[in-house]
Amino acid sequence: MRGASHRRPTNSFNPQPTPDHHRHQYATNTSRDSDASFASSRPSSIGVGRTADLYTDKAHQASAIRAINAYLSSHSFKLLPPNSAPSGKDITETLKYLLNQLDYESTKLEDDLASILKSLNCPFKFNKSTLRAPNTPHNWPSYVAIIHWLVQLAMYREDLVAKTGSLAENNSMFMYALDSYLSYIRGNDDSVLELDNEFMGKLGKERESVLENVRVLEASCKEIEAKAEALRAGPTERERLEKERSVLEEDVKKFHAMIGEFSQGIEVLEKGLEEKKKEMETKVEEKKENSMWRMMS
Repeated sequence: MRGASHRRPTNSFNPQPTPDHHRHQYATNTSRDSDASFASSRPSSIGVGRTADLYTDKAHQASAIRAINAYLSSHSFKLLPPNSAPSGKDITETLKYLLNQLDYESTKLEDDLASILKSLNCPFKFNKSTLRAPNTPHNWPSYVAIIHWLVQLAMYREDLVAKTGSLAENNSMFMYALDSYLSYIRGNDDSVLELDNEFMGKLGKERESVLENVRVLEASCKEIEAKAEALRAGPTERERLEKERSVLEEDVKKFHAMIGEFSQGIEVLEKGLEEKKKEMETKVEEKKENSMWRMMS
């Protein structure tokens, strides 16, 4: 059991207000108790001066109860009725459950709740005499405010623990130091040596893995450097393309020369064909004349 008197007020635990909060302003002053007043004697009504007047508004109260029930439902705990005050027993059981979520175990709520809320710097006034009838129309809004605030505090704490746990799980050095220290303060020297050997073994494997990656990267680096040197020593892309262009231009000139030669050959052949045609026509005329002379003679 963790006593409330051993905790110091922690301002960082105060969660951010819900969106409904910005529609209203709390009634009285919002200054926090100093460490001196924390230790001084005070009447049974504790808090930092805020009242639960905001939670007398039906719309805001309904919104707060929805948020409370969403949290309780996610933890499979009994829900609060949305449209009426629950029984006094349900209210005290809900308070005990939320305090337990914050690592405060209370066996007698009427004796512990005031000091616990004070140690947490609860921003709402609380009078422990109201625990005798917490579900009356006059008292219920104050308990909605306190329960809603405790829910936000529990959600913030769970989120903080989850993020811290995730960070620790991903940090082998942190986990080694933590487990080793816990074994040390428990006087379990054998466990400390076992953790040392296990961690050094993992560290050796990680070192070999890193060295292998370094060797692969060095080989890749050398290959890239060789390619870069070849590119620097050889012709540039422009020079290579200009050389290809020069070769193609030479080929074009050769093709033009061949075309010229073919054109000249075609002209010679056409001229010879024309001469042959004329010769044939002359021979045909001569044959016709010879045939006519024969017929006449």
